[in-house]
Amino acid sequence: MYCPNCGAKAVENAKFCVECGTKLIITQTDKQISDDIPSPLPKWLEGLSPRLQKAEWLGEKYEKYQEALELSQEEMREHPSLDALTSILGNYIALKQFDKAQQTLDELKKFGATKASLNLYQACLLFVNEKYKETESLLEHTMLYKKDLQSKGEEILLLFELAVVRRVLGKDNLEVLDEIIKLKEYCTPTVLQLAYYMQGCAYFQKEQHNQAYINFVAAQKEGYKPDVDFCCSRAISGFSCGQLEYIQEDINFVLNSDADEDSKKIVRDIQENLVNKETGTKKTDIVVTDEAMKGSYNMFYEEVLKAIEKYQTEKDVHTSLNTFSSENLKLLMKHSIRYTFNYWEEVFSSVMTPQLQADFTAAKKDVKHYVDENFNRIIERANFLIDDVIEQYPEDSLWENGKRIVKGALTGYFGGWLGVLGLMSDQAEENKMMDKTFKKWDTYLKQTMKEYDDVYSVIIDHISKLVDKYNIPIKLSDEGEENDD
Repeated sequence: MYCPNCGAKAVENAKFCVECGTKLIITQTDKQISDDIPSPLPKWLEGLSPRLQKAEWLGEKYEKYQEALELSQEEMREHPSLDALTSILGNYIALKQFDKAQQTLDELKKFGATKASLNLYQACLLFVNEKYKETESLLEHTMLYKKDLQSKGEEILLLFELAVVRRVLGKDNLEVLDEIIKLKEYCTPTVLQLAYYMQGCAYFQKEQHNQAYINFVAAQKEGYKPDVDFCCSRAISGFSCGQLEYIQEDINFVLNSDADEDSKKIVRDIQENLVNKETGTKKTDIVVTDEAMKGSYNMFYEEVLKAIEKYQTEKDVHTSLNTFSSENLKLLMKHSIRYTFNYWEEVFSSVMTPQLQADFTAAKKDVKHYVDENFNRIIERANFLIDDVIEQYPEDSLWENGKRIVKGALTGYFGGWLGVLGLMSDQAEENKMMDKTFKKWDTYLKQTMKEYDDVYSVIIDHISKLVDKYNIPIKLSDEGEENDD
């Protein structure tokens, strides 16, 4: 090991530096640390030298960042590398030595780190200095160039920092958290457990309690240590969706803690509403109402409406057109289906049985198959049409002759959702300059939005069949029933 003060190599088993007299921090032996690292090696440690593996393990498992820093510095002295410098930077940030972290960031630049990597670590420093809006802006810019990051670990860090800063700013971070969990085998235990926890919190805020509960449980299984907020949130979610495995544990944790009186009142109310504390049976009388139907409708169309608004207000023409690229539409549809089925699982949560859950899963598969056969086939044309429009028109001409037309078309369609394509046709008649390319785009938009409605109809048809099959109580107004007919 080396002296943390003067950098001189320490004499084996010495407690003080022979050069400057500084007391040396005695860490676990190499063998102790090596024996502690699991086998096979976790993917987040792969590619690192043995010494850096030990450094990262000390920081991750034991939060011994000073010892980890010394190991990283030793590695840098003997085998200079970007990995060693990056490890040093991370430990300085963990130790809140931000001036030294900034100096290390400057060294990374000299050492040849990519612009994307430098932006990522600069964003980390912005975040710890509570410059959240600047952090988000820099991270979103870095997302455009994440292929230039130096490792899978940096990609995880980028997604994680973006999820955290959006949570701090009160913004939706579910999409980013999904990406992290897809890459969970490359995540450190801390990142993965926090990703599940934040996803649980995000669903909790949306009152999608079944999904919130699932993620809270996953967070604890990954090592998240329950606290008052965690137990309160999981108790509420579990009670709301009928998942009561941990409810007594969560209630007891809060009541036996130094939680504030409001938190304790919440769990006492839950406890009082449990008919039998042993079985955890809950008093519930759930019916499908007009409000539930309205909520389902809003869940399905919420994101596509935001996309329409972006499409209509985006000043950059090419960006606007790409809002309706096939990739973006597939993502929008994926989210619409997921949010809508999650919503209905919440509605049915108190009558949920294993068989009903299995039928829900089957319904999701049927809808996915329908989307693949119909919706995805239509939208595959989008990118070719966008390329045609961009290729044939300079930007000024595109804006004047085309953007106004397709904007008007969408406005007309979404003004009434179903059967209101007349404004599209009127718009086409009024704009004599509309050539074959724009007519193709106009037809594509009509077909796409019609398919969007058709997918929702398929979902509602499946929900109706489940309601009939399981005799789920339903109470709709006369007007609602007439609308259903």
